[in-house]
Amino acid sequence: MGKGPKLFLTTYFTLGLVGPVLSYFSLQGVGFSPERALLYSLLTFLFDGLSVLFFALYIKRRWGGEWEGALDTSTLVYLPLWLFDFFDISQSLRPLSNLALPLSLYLIYKSGKERVPFKEILLGETLFLVLYTLNGLTAELIASSPLFKRLLGSI
Repeated sequence: MGKGPKLFLTTYFTLGLVGPVLSYFSLQGVGFSPERALLYSLLTFLFDGLSVLFFALYIKRRWGGEWEGALDTSTLVYLPLWLFDFFDISQSLRPLSNLALPLSLYLIYKSGKERVPFKEILLGETLFLVLYTLNGLTAELIASSPLFKRLLGSI
């Protein structure tokens, strides 16, 4: 296994688990059932991993280079998001985890500025913002959906 996959898997299954695990407990503290908190946590963990892989695919195709390098870059771009997930320890502190977003955008800029046109960097940052937004919105919608509440209640 190359450096890229090893870095991704190691980081994803350590720091990538911080937010979902902390959210699982903090969501129950604000009235989520254990099942809904688990669903939210699993979905955010899964969507994070898929986002990293999708963003790495974008980097490889648009910026060139090898898959390992693209996966390394994508993993490092997501690293601030996972580190700032420590704020998920409390639902009242959760908004502070969004402070990682500008840092991730800066890392995209920094990783591409020497080798790709600025237009490609902006496109990458836009894609990253879309993935970031979709990840959060999808998990929130599913976790608070009445349909999922009924499905969980019937299990």
